[in-house]
Amino acid sequence: MRRASIMVLFLSLVTAFSVCAADINSDLITVAISGDTATVEELLAKGADVNANDAEGRIALLEAAREGHADTVQVLLAKGAEVNMKNECCGDTALLWAAGKGQTKIVKILLDAGADVNMKNNGGHTALMMATEHDHNEVIELLKRAGAK
Repeated sequence: MRRASIMVLFLSLVTAFSVCAADINSDLITVAISGDTATVEELLAKGADVNANDAEGRIALLEAAREGHADTVQVLLAKGAEVNMKNECCGDTALLWAAGKGQTKIVKILLDAGADVNMKNNGGHTALMMATEHDHNEVIELLKRAGAK
């Protein structure tokens, strides 16, 4: 009986910790979307996983890149965000999203951090294709100078 009680307590603590970890990771993604860099830094200091997916499959770096939050992108990269990480639904990367949105400054930051300029998503699209589709000429030139094909 005593062993069963200890096991139940242990499983309760593990479950509570998992829920808290999921909450802090979701909070990180939410504040990355809004560009609240100071809170991003606080959450990372408290143990948020810089590369976590939330329940909707969102990733902090991809969301911050798409929204054009350069300071937030730089902090996430400095704290270990994987520059070529793909989202689960489409295989998109931060570079693909930034290129598609015409976020020139973000594209430069990502390239400087080692983003694969020719990485394809699940549909076979590259950052250059995304930028071209939306007529983001400055991004197109930047990607080509970086070796995009």
